[in-house]
Amino acid sequence: EPVVNTLTNYTVPSGKTLVITSSRGGLDVSSTQINVNGSGDVSIFPEGTVVQGNSTDGWTGYLIDPTAF
Repeated sequence: EPVVNTLTNYTVPSGKTLVITSSRGGLDVSSTQINVNGSGDVSIFPEGTVVQGNSTDGWTGYLIDPTAF
């Protein structure tokens, strides 16, 4: 299930895992800043994690059901 987010706080829903595939800048993840800009790697976050893009940058990714694998 695709997810596109800009500057709002996004909480990963219960029973899902968030896979962020693209971000134009850093992210604020549960009050910790991480830099994913241009890393080329995906970032994976479990249910209940709060993610927000920094500044004017957003992020895109997918929600997956971790029990489906």
